[in-house]
Formats: sequence, C-alpha cells, structure tokens
Amino acid sequence: MRERHRELLRVQAWRKRSDRAVELLHPEWSQELGERPATTKGGCAWDRAIEYRQLPFAQHPGKRQPPAGRSRDTTRINRDEHQDERMLDARTVLVVDEAGMLGERKLVRLLDHAHDAGAKVVLVGDDKQLASIEAGGAFRGLRLRLGASTLSENRRQAEPWEREAVEHLRDGNIEMALHAYREHDRLVAVETPGQLKGTMLSDWWQSFQQDNRVVILAYRRDEVDQFNTACQQLRDANGELGAERLSVRDRSFAVGDQVVCGKNAVKALGVANGTRGQVVAVDLERRCMTLKLEDGREVSLPGEYLDTRPARWLGNNPERRTVDLAYAATGHRSQGGTWDRDLG
Repeated sequence: MRERHRELLRVQAWRKRSDRAVELLHPEWSQELGERPATTKGGCAWDRAIEYRQLPFAQHPGKRQPPAGRSRDTTRINRDEHQDERMLDARTVLVVDEAGMLGERKLVRLLDHAHDAGAKVVLVGDDKQLASIEAGGAFRGLRLRLGASTLSENRRQAEPWEREAVEHLRDGNIEMALHAYREHDRLVAVETPGQLKGTMLSDWWQSFQQDNRVVILAYRRDEVDQFNTACQQLRDANGELGAERLSVRDRSFAVGDQVVCGKNAVKALGVANGTRGQVVAVDLERRCMTLKLEDGREVSLPGEYLDTRPARWLGNNPERRTVDLAYAATGHRSQGGTWDRDLG
C-alpha cells in the first residue's frame, strides 16, 4: 500500500505540473512542434531530420543580449531571469530545441518566465528520442493534450531503405529494422566485448583517415573514456598529434586533438557546454590552449577556465571535466551534433 500511495502521489504531482504547463502554453502565444527522428549516416544513433537553431533575442538598447545567432541553455535562462527580468519581453521568440530532454521543473519555470514577459515559446523535439535525466514527461504530455505540428519528411537518409528502417525503429519494430540493417551490411556481430571495442576502434580509424566526421557512441561514461583514450593514442602513434601535452586533471591534450568544452563561458570566451573544436596551440607556461571551433572561430581557453570547477557546476558528478576529448560520446552528449558517420 505504501508503494502504491507513493506512486499515486507521484502521478498527482506530475498532473499538477502538467496542468500548469498546459495553462501557460495558451494557443494565442505559444505552440509546439513535433519532430521526427532520423539516424545519422552509417549508424543507429538517433538524430534530427531537420536541424533547428534558436533565433537571437529581440535587440533592445541597454538590455543584456546573448551573442547574435547563438543559443542559451535553459538552465542559464532560468537562473538569469531571477537576476534580470528584462531578459525576455513581448518581442521575444524563445525556441527550445530537444525539448523532450528538458526536465519538468525547468520547463515549468521557463514557461513561467516567458508568460510573465509575454514572450512566445516554441518547443521542438521528439518524445520518442532520449528522455530527460531529471523527472520528465511534460513535453509528451503537452503534445498529447495540445496536439503538435509534425515534420514527416526525412531529409537525412538518402536511401529509401534507410528511411524505412528509421521508421521501424521509431515505431518499435526492432526486428524489421535490424533485418534491413543486416541486409545492407550495417550490423557487425562479434563474440566478446573486447572484440566489439576493437572492431569499433578499427572502423573509426578507417573512417577518420578518410576525413569523415565520425564519432563512437557508447552507453556508459567509462566506456567513452576508454574509446577517447584509445583514439588519442592511435593518432599519437601515427604522428598526428603535437609533442607537447597540456594536462587538465586526468586528461592531456596536444595540438591536433579534437575536444569538447564542458562548461559555459559564452560571454567571456564565446564557448558553451558542448562546443567542439580542434586544438591548434598549447601554452604550457601560461597554461592555456587555443581551439579552432567548428564554425571557424579561434578561441583561447585560459587556465582559469580549465581549472575552475564550481560546486554548482559539478552537481552530483565530481569527475566532470571542463574540457574533454571528443572522439567518443554518450548518446545524450552527442545530441545536437552532426557527423558523417557514427559507430555505436
């Protein structure tokens, strides 16, 4: 009875938050878009069929603005709203990408801020893709109760059979999807975990040498660490990395390494959590590294960025890195990225 009572309380709490979200998402000032998933070329990691980028906030003199054309994460918007109520206004269109990964509490707080400011909110995502790490389900609840516009055309997969396989995966027809991948040599069968990792590493190296944007996807962070280390060692053994090494906690980085930033510093440095780039210079004396980002910009990460690990940023993950290698990633970490090939 106690377990059932707790479950009923949990359901009631979810309904209360969902009702609040539905109340805030009035059709006159907000809308929701459903998004169809697709797999990236050559793999089974779910990605988006059409990419979205958040529109810049309305430009108003004297008000704080994020850099033009760049997005802000919802955690920062929620936090900044308590410090500056002018962040959102009636001319703001707030686009929340990957909304299915947004926790209920954050979503409701965000909608509260937007409602108070008279801003418009557009939620974009797919509730059949990766869910939020925190208590979630609000995005799916809103879609079911309010309806949604759906993108039905897959523009990512060029081959018709790939599009059909993606639809099978999305609809839960796993056997049909696996049959299609097997028929087109997209599945690799091995006997042991060691053989699997060795095969993935070999396939990654072959694709990387062909100048493809390729990533290894793993389920656990410790597996991601193993793959990142192995990829770096493989590149180093083949003379693709510089001789000097800049150590940041348990990681070392060299010129040529592909890395991903783990901490937001948009205003100060122009990088955010998830920003990817390649190391083009390291300065051991000044303790900094220079990155060439995917958009072509070069930024310098000083020691203060690399070594400062605030408790609020660490949360419940004391091993969190301010910068890490980017040859491999978890499924959650890879969301929003674009690759020619993924292995997982």
